[in-house]
Amino acid sequence: MPIPPPSDLRPADPAVIGAPQAPPSPPQRAPDALQPPSRRWGKLALRLLLLALIFYLVARVLPLSDQLSWQVDGKQHTIEGEIQGDWKAMQVGFVPAPDAKQLPPLPQVDGVFQAQRSKDSSGAASTFEWRPSLKRVFRGLERSGLALALGCIVASVLVTSARWWTLLRAADCPTPWFQALRLTALGFFFNLVVPGLTGGDWVKAVLAAREHPERRTAAAVSVFVDRIIGLGALLVLGCIAALMAGERLASLRLPLAGLLVAAGLCTFAYCSQTLRRRLGVDRLQGRLPLGKVGALLRQIDSAVLLYSKRKPQVTWAVLLSFVNHFFVVATFVILGHAFGEDILRTAQYVVIVSIGNTASAVPLAPGGWGVGEYIFGSLFDLFDASSSLGIAVSVTYRILLLCTGLFCGLFLLAPNARSEWRAASQVSRT
Repeated sequence: MPIPPPSDLRPADPAVIGAPQAPPSPPQRAPDALQPPSRRWGKLALRLLLLALIFYLVARVLPLSDQLSWQVDGKQHTIEGEIQGDWKAMQVGFVPAPDAKQLPPLPQVDGVFQAQRSKDSSGAASTFEWRPSLKRVFRGLERSGLALALGCIVASVLVTSARWWTLLRAADCPTPWFQALRLTALGFFFNLVVPGLTGGDWVKAVLAAREHPERRTAAAVSVFVDRIIGLGALLVLGCIAALMAGERLASLRLPLAGLLVAAGLCTFAYCSQTLRRRLGVDRLQGRLPLGKVGALLRQIDSAVLLYSKRKPQVTWAVLLSFVNHFFVVATFVILGHAFGEDILRTAQYVVIVSIGNTASAVPLAPGGWGVGEYIFGSLFDLFDASSSLGIAVSVTYRILLLCTGLFCGLFLLAPNARSEWRAASQVSRT
């Protein structure tokens, strides 16, 4: 038997011989499980408080019973009761509730008050307005309009996924179109259905990074560039809408135009190599720390600048954004007609949807619930349509969005979606 050379003789480590084996490391727990109980209960209480605030706002703007209001000498009076006749007409009958503390100064016919818009009954300076209950408004809804509106929302989801698919290709993250559609649908699901303080964009960014481990930062950045392009197109439509609205939205022209010009100048300054050199952006990058944070910031900057070199793909993404907003406006037009609205023109719907969705994009409440209803009700009233009808259209639109989000959640039933569900759930809980 050959004797091994001395270089191959490795003495045994006495600390290892006979030493007890180290116990296996405990399984990693979810981030929420590592948090102290007080912090977990605090986050839960914050979410419940936010949901309660949303329901309170919705209850404040949605009339649950017919209401009649009038103004006399600068003082507003409102009573509940029941509307007689077509609530969309210029004149209706109104029967006050038995517990009404005051009665309107209106003529009566067989105990029914005859109310007419913008008319006074006794020579006093008074203005009358009525708001039908949400139940009365939904009672006249044409069911065929719901199917057409739902089809427009589905088309909007398809266009949104095509826009992100285009931006992924521009970021050197080629992805099959169906895969982009699947991740977009999961983002809709977590944004509209799953309660939490984190939007679906963060979930989609995490899932996109998992799909492209070699270009994780670029894949995640594409999600937020997609969102910025969509909001930019919506802001452009809002400025055009403010010009189309005449004097009714004259006060919004300067703020919207200023915001659009500022966004354009900032984008140009960030992407221009000449301005970056003159502003010292490159020198500032050189002073970043060499750790993970500095490397991540450099990767994000590189991923964003890449889009300035892919102008054809970015142009297609912008055009698809306008197509997406076209389907959203069509959804509101169809729903308005389904409720029997015949006052607003299509151009006025463009104004209402552009301004309303621009304001609703501010993340004050998940999905815009409560805030959107107040905004659309006010905008409908601004253009001489019923505020109750605007609230009903907004509620129906969000219900259809919720149904679409539930349908998008079916992608989680795929055989390989379990790990994605765990990753997305951890992100949505943070």
